[in-house]
Amino acid sequence: MDSGRIPEFDSIKILQGGGIESGTYFLGVAYADKDFTETNVLGLSNPVYIVPSPESYIPREIISGSPNEFQTNKSILWKLTSVNTDYKYVVPYVIQRIGEAEFVYKLEPLEIGSTNPSVPTELSVVYSGLENAAQSSVETAVIDKVRYLTAKSLTQLDNKLYAANLTARKDLGYQRFANSIVLNATVETIGKDAFGNGAFDSRFYDEFNVNNGYAALFHQYGQASDSDLQYILNYVTPVQKKSNKGYRDVETNLFKKKNYRRGEVYAFYISFVLEDGSETFAYHIPGRNVIATGGPSWDPEWERTTLNMNVPDDFNPNEILGRDPNAKTYQYLDTSIATGSSMGFWENQNELYPNTDDFDVWETNSVGTPIQVGTLRGKNVRHHKMPSNHNIIYSHIIPNVDYSIELTQLPLHFLLAFV
Repeated sequence: MDSGRIPEFDSIKILQGGGIESGTYFLGVAYADKDFTETNVLGLSNPVYIVPSPESYIPREIISGSPNEFQTNKSILWKLTSVNTDYKYVVPYVIQRIGEAEFVYKLEPLEIGSTNPSVPTELSVVYSGLENAAQSSVETAVIDKVRYLTAKSLTQLDNKLYAANLTARKDLGYQRFANSIVLNATVETIGKDAFGNGAFDSRFYDEFNVNNGYAALFHQYGQASDSDLQYILNYVTPVQKKSNKGYRDVETNLFKKKNYRRGEVYAFYISFVLEDGSETFAYHIPGRNVIATGGPSWDPEWERTTLNMNVPDDFNPNEILGRDPNAKTYQYLDTSIATGSSMGFWENQNELYPNTDDFDVWETNSVGTPIQVGTLRGKNVRHHKMPSNHNIIYSHIIPNVDYSIELTQLPLHFLLAFV
């Protein structure tokens, strides 16, 4: 079965009316033909957080968490785009996470084009928590179905079909090309909107609140002075009511703007969705190598050397070295600053790349011919360390620029080779 276009999770709305329990929710979707034969689940949405407090609360920073399994009066609406109209149905799978427990609910198939006939490639999925949906294990949604290409022997016994001498699709062999993929951190500035309002709640970030706090506007008996009251009514309240972009806004920033924590280490992989809806192996994308221009003393191996006094002036490593004499520079410092890179260096101390062809480094030349340009065999496994807030280029607060907020994103820059 050809999966064709992969559905995209365009947006979500949290609706009043329903019975969803407090927790975190994901949506996965599969295609189905007229006989209800399904593809694999082709992707999962970003998480949607459900708490009892209305999303319209002002200021939004008062929206807080909730006890597990607290029933709310809410529903979730997901808007899907780029739906493949060659299929008749989309089959939604809702993954519910409450505390440490995870559950999957398979909803009724939705006919493609039925929820938005004017734009058949768009589809809306609503989950209220009141559906009579079958509960199943998480593996149902996240593990691909086993697919075989050929079977040399087939037999039937007791109304069961048995197959033997099976063959399946082989590894694509893409790992050697994934080794040459380079990841770079970028930032997206969330600035003012067309009305001149800040993208984040002015009540939270305006000059008065940062310096004094809004409690200072009120007298001890809960009464505000005339000037303070006018400030609240004429400035704070209108901006809060007009803005839906607070940092806790579930429908915008928490759903669409998920990003990466600064200074944290991540492992990245790349895989491909094939025409039959199955997914290839996930191929490891190595982190960058050391950069031979870094360090206060211009030591080519400064990033991976043992932490010593060869560090920036405002950092004293003595306490760290007292506890861990073998501490490495890259483990404690953001080396992206000294090296001028968008990413810091990171390697695992006790894990090496296998001595196999997969961990040679290949890329394609200008005419598309694959060529070997290096090897990772026997070297320490490398991952990706995000730049920290010490790196002003990627800091989430830009000084003296109207409190603009920066979100870390990570685009892929790589060449696809002929394999």
